[in-house]
Amino acid sequence: DLVAPFEDVARESLTRLSGIKGDGPQVKVLEIGCGSGRWAKSLFPEGDAPVSNVSQYLGVDYSSTMSNESARCLSQIQTARVVRGDARRDGLLAEACTSFFGPPDRIVASYVLDILDEKDLQRVMSQCATLLRSSGGLFAATSIFPGSPLMKLWESIWQTAPTVVGGCRPKDIRAKLESLGWQVIAAEVTDVLGYRSQVVLAKPPAEV
Repeated sequence: DLVAPFEDVARESLTRLSGIKGDGPQVKVLEIGCGSGRWAKSLFPEGDAPVSNVSQYLGVDYSSTMSNESARCLSQIQTARVVRGDARRDGLLAEACTSFFGPPDRIVASYVLDILDEKDLQRVMSQCATLLRSSGGLFAATSIFPGSPLMKLWESIWQTAPTVVGGCRPKDIRAKLESLGWQVIAAEVTDVLGYRSQVVLAKPPAEV
């Protein structure tokens, strides 16, 4: 992953803000768009690493290549599972969770929301809200964020040739979540040589 060095700081921030690693209570984690599984593997201790408070992990990815790679990466971890599925399909996330551990305590989406169009984003977030209202859990996300010359250039490339930048567009996901009724309880912005990422932790809106 060529951009991983630019995104790792934001992923570390996401892990810290969401309380996934540390002295907190045990949590069940659902990751939307688990990719290679590299971040998920970091949640589980090796050797003298600090003890993780992740009791179970479920990764979902639309790509067969990425879901297979993630499953291979996590194959030695008994409490981790990966499934291939399209989170944009209504009910997919609930189906995946029910087959493994029920409603998750944390739902994580790293560099996923900046790919989705408006309709798909609302569909995914509606599913997340339903699951998290059941568990009392939290949603944690990171995406590329405007505000630097590099991100301005990135936006201009996205406008003319979105596939060149993997379909990712700089977005203010805090503003988007708040517009959908989510309560943002923590937010940070990281900047690595102009590659800006926004990290958000939020509670789902009350059921109407």
